[in-house]
Amino acid sequence: MADRGRALCALALFPLRLVVQALVELVAFVACVVVSLATARGSPDTPLSAPLRAIVSHVVPPMARVLLWTVSVHVRVRGSRAPDARLFVCNHVSICDGFVLTAALGAPSFVAREAGLARLPIFGTIVAAMQCVFVDNESASSRAGAARAIRDRLLSSGSWPPLAVFPEGRINPSAGRVHANAPAVRRGPLAAADAGASPCAATEGETLLPFREGAFRAAVPCQPLLVRYPGSAVAAAPPASLGEELALIGRLMLQLSTSCVLEFLPLYTPTAEERADPKLYCANVRAHMLERLRETT
Repeated sequence: MADRGRALCALALFPLRLVVQALVELVAFVACVVVSLATARGSPDTPLSAPLRAIVSHVVPPMARVLLWTVSVHVRVRGSRAPDARLFVCNHVSICDGFVLTAALGAPSFVAREAGLARLPIFGTIVAAMQCVFVDNESASSRAGAARAIRDRLLSSGSWPPLAVFPEGRINPSAGRVHANAPAVRRGPLAAADAGASPCAATEGETLLPFREGAFRAAVPCQPLLVRYPGSAVAAAPPASLGEELALIGRLMLQLSTSCVLEFLPLYTPTAEERADPKLYCANVRAHMLERLRETT
């Protein structure tokens, strides 16, 4: 009876959520169109001016928080953001992750697939105003260009927004569900040996996919983040197409509540060895995140 009551309540909220979702997306879209028009003649390699950046940071994060409410996702934050962090590294569990980080970090730039939100009319304008770095994972030249753009931004003295990356490269819904017989995490210089040929590869029983090392080549400190959706098979379902994404959003809107936990781990400062070897840096950050996942699942 209780489950039926929750289902009826969620169904009654669906029209309100749909209307609110449309309104906040429209407001954010209009604001980001203004930003895009104001920067149409500027260089994409130049950060937004302070007034334009203020528009994005005052409109997009509240939009993300409201959109999370409309899809029933309620976020609990553990830990705190490092004030000097310019690079945030997060596992990728759900299509909701980007909205969770946008709400928590204040409209950071993302490294995003060209075939993702960028192709949608409204969200494409919004992520462009956030100055995301777009990459085509099927193109070697695109991947190389994105790696250069990431490095240039992280080492630049300009007023770029912080950069958030999902180094797994795709949604991995198994993160947070660690097998009891998973092998122990190895740290330090030997961590790279755990995977054999590739220092960032996954081993059997682990729940983080191989990390791509592009964001680690700048050798700047990073703050690892862990996102989880405890007990939610809906939020952590990996859609294979735009139609499946829309269907998943509809299913989330018909949930009464979906729990999400976002955890800030301490700032990770690379050692001299890690600064000289991006693969080692990548492998050790992954091991550090995996170790924390095992402690909390």
